[in-house]
Order: sequence, then C-alpha cells, then structure tokens
Amino acid sequence: MAHSSSPFAETGYAARSFAERHDAVCAGRRGEERYSLSPRTFASAPRGTRIVLPSPNGASLSLGTGHVTTLSACLRNATSVAREAQRVGKRITVIAAGERWPDGQLRPAVEDLLGAGAVVSTLGGRRSPEAEAGQRAFEATAPRLREALLGSASGRQLIEWGFADDVDLAAAWDVSDCAPVLVDSAFRASASNE
Repeated sequence: MAHSSSPFAETGYAARSFAERHDAVCAGRRGEERYSLSPRTFASAPRGTRIVLPSPNGASLSLGTGHVTTLSACLRNATSVAREAQRVGKRITVIAAGERWPDGQLRPAVEDLLGAGAVVSTLGGRRSPEAEAGQRAFEATAPRLREALLGSASGRQLIEWGFADDVDLAAAWDVSDCAPVLVDSAFRASASNE
C-alpha cells in the first residue's frame, strides 16, 4: 500500500477542511478529482500520499469500531485480510457495509456481500448463519464475479456514468496482498505487509 487513507463520514467542505488540517488530499467525485472512490485513481498514487476518503457509510462503520482492530477488505484483498484478522484475533466480525440511497436509507450492495463472503470463505472456525450465507453467495458467484458485478445495481450505475473499468478492478479477486488496518483514524498496510 503506497499511501494511507483516512475514512471520513462527511462530504464536501467538512471533508476538504479535515484533509487540509491533516496535510492530506481529499478524494472527490468520480471524474472530477485526482482521487475518488474510483479504484483506478489510486493506481499511480505516489508512496506516502495521505488521502481522505469521504464515505458516509463505510467511514461511519470503520470509525465506529472504537479500539477493536479494524481491517478493510474487498474482493481484491479478501484472503490477505482474512489471514491478518486471524493473526490478530480469535473472534472476527465481517461486515458487508452496503451503500446509502440519496435520502440516507441503507442500500444493500451485492459487491459488499460478495467481498464479505470472500473473506469468510478463507476464515477457519465456526460461522454464524449470516456469515455462512455470505460465504455461499460468494462461492456460488466466484466463477462469474465480473458478470455479477456488471449486472448489479452499482455496476449498472457505474457503466451508465462511464466507469465500467471500475467494475473490472473491483471484480479482480485476490490480486492484492495488502491488509489495510485502521490506526489513528487512517488505514495503513498492516505490519505483516511491511
């Protein structure tokens, strides 16, 4: 991981102000800023870049974990995050964060369910029924991840906006060995990645 990212639960001026106070760059809307929630914008981030990621749902969940070790996973790093989670604890909670509709209501996101299921599929031990359901959803979809994500609500939206390659990047399973851990309100590569 060439940079650190700070989750921030607000957007707009509050996020930009927070970034300035922490000598960081604030990510913005896709296609409008150098960095955004579009994964392709991070491909050429210089080592040491500090980026604030305004994400009301994901940031709120991440920052609300208190003193519990918190990792950030997706399909791209699912196995690495599962291994790191098992290294640091015996009881592991995996959350499929989802999205928010414009009115603030929670919108389940299949990409988050599949990412959580990918993490669970690598973990040992007993699973809750919810974890088993996520694992089964991932395992049933794994042979056609790209197609499933392209057909999802988020995938269709990204295609409509001209960001179909974001779906391809998101669908790449286990291509990263980075396990980002939340330290002092910023995600950084875990010590085992250094």
